[in-house]
Amino acid sequence: MSNQENRTCKGCHVRQSYENFLNDKGVALKKCLHCRDKLKIARLSAEQSDAIINYSDITETIYYHLISLNDTNELYEGENVELNLDLDIELSSFLDFISEKDDLNKENLEIEVSNHVITLISEGDGIHGFIGIKIKKKDSLHILYYCNCQIELGKRQVKHPILDKQRDTSTYLERYHCEGTINIEILSKLDLIKVKYSHKMLHP
Repeated sequence: MSNQENRTCKGCHVRQSYENFLNDKGVALKKCLHCRDKLKIARLSAEQSDAIINYSDITETIYYHLISLNDTNELYEGENVELNLDLDIELSSFLDFISEKDDLNKENLEIEVSNHVITLISEGDGIHGFIGIKIKKKDSLHILYYCNCQIELGKRQVKHPILDKQRDTSTYLERYHCEGTINIEILSKLDLIKVKYSHKMLHP
């Protein structure tokens, strides 16, 4: 066989096919895919704090983080107050909880988990209304949610070219320069949900 058909991994020292050493860009690396995955998991575990919370603690965690902020009013609102929070949530118990309620396939189950995370966060901070965009990655499901009250989402759309189908409706949703986002990534292999929550200003 040629050198491109098999080689020895520098990590596990096992001789394997050439394809096991290619990264996403097709570049051959010194370690096989299995060793690289193990290294990623080890690095991620080292970066995580010991505080991986249960899904039932999400609302309380958000709330206690909110009340710990300074310069907010009695409703925990403030134009110059930012809320930035990273959460690591155990996935398996959350999946069990959702599975008991709904019979869904794996991807829909993970989307339902993500929607429940949003609901529990909203119960903690009182901010309701997020628009989600699904981004399917190779080893995870990533959903980016935008706060529905962002100024950017309130820009007028072009009216329908047919006059009879145009509708002039009043703007009933108050908008803010909050740049609010919630990034949710579901990592099934790591039994983990990673949440990055950011609001540049707190509002109703």
